Amino acid sequence: MRVRKLLALFVLLVMSLAGTACGWFDSGPGDGYVRWDGMNDEYHEAAASFPYSLPEGVVFPADAYYDPDVDDDSWFEAGYGAMQAYAFAECAHRSVVVANETADFDAAMSALDSAVEIYRSPFYQAHVVGSMKPIIEQARLGDFTVFNEMYQTDCVGGWMGFK
Repeated sequence: MRVRKLLALFVLLVMSLAGTACGWFDSGPGDGYVRWDGMNDEYHEAAASFPYSLPEGVVFPADAYYDPDVDDDSWFEAGYGAMQAYAFAECAHRSVVVANETADFDAAMSALDSAVEIYRSPFYQAHVVGSMKPIIEQARLGDFTVFNEMYQTDCVGGWMGFK
């Protein structure tokens, strides 16, 4: 009788572990996560309805960043696709700031104002940690040292693998 009980417990344990493992592999890490295709759909929706302007001549990349060596098996948290659209737009304005900081200060300040508008957006505030205020204040005074050190400027041509 004792052997039967132990065997039954063992079978239940194995079934429980197998069911848990199979469920995890089929459904992902939990609610609020999507594969790359779902994240890319989210990016497309955010780019199509983006509430702020992009710099003149800049358009959103056709698709979100994709690295087949990593992304084919990755799960993305909900909001990540939209965040890529916001990050691209912010970086595109940042590129204009850096490109014009010495040649056309007014153009640099206009682009900085556009980047600040994105920084202050409810979406950006909910998804990005950290304050740009000291860096922006320093740039408004004409000192772009920290601004340039903190950020790369190739958003449009190759930032994060955008095509």
